[in-house]
Amino acid sequence: MTSRQSQRLAGLLGLALLFPVSASALITVGAIETPGLAEHVALVGDLAYVADGTSGLRIVDISDPTAPHEVGFYDTLGNALGVTVVGDIAYLADGINGLQLLDVTDPTAPSEISSLATPDQARGLDVADGYVYVAAGVAGLRLIRVSNQNGLSERGD
Repeated sequence: MTSRQSQRLAGLLGLALLFPVSASALITVGAIETPGLAEHVALVGDLAYVADGTSGLRIVDISDPTAPHEVGFYDTLGNALGVTVVGDIAYLADGINGLQLLDVTDPTAPSEISSLATPDQARGLDVADGYVYVAAGVAGLRLIRVSNQNGLSERGD
């Protein structure tokens, strides 16, 4: 079974890898506890990037779904609620700490590239066409332009 054939579930105990055995049944093939509350997961190849609440970003090797293991982490100042990975950059919705961009070229040692405060908690995000779309609580949807890896500006700035 490849990692793409299994389903992933993030939650209170971390990351679970599930395999569908029928249209109405799943079995757990592997799991890993994380130190925080796993809020969201993004998959890139054999790596799972877990937005792990107050424990920041956790990077988990899922090449063997029966034995997932953490290979790296980045502890943020906020509450990691959402993650999207494009290329070697992890975009992290980090609650009161806003938007965080992390270099994940080496998944064993992620590092901060840039950050941008949002008017309310960054709760979720997606990336498309040079923009990061951030769900920012009562402040609504924020469009953040990524001019280069180090430059972030809110649309209209």
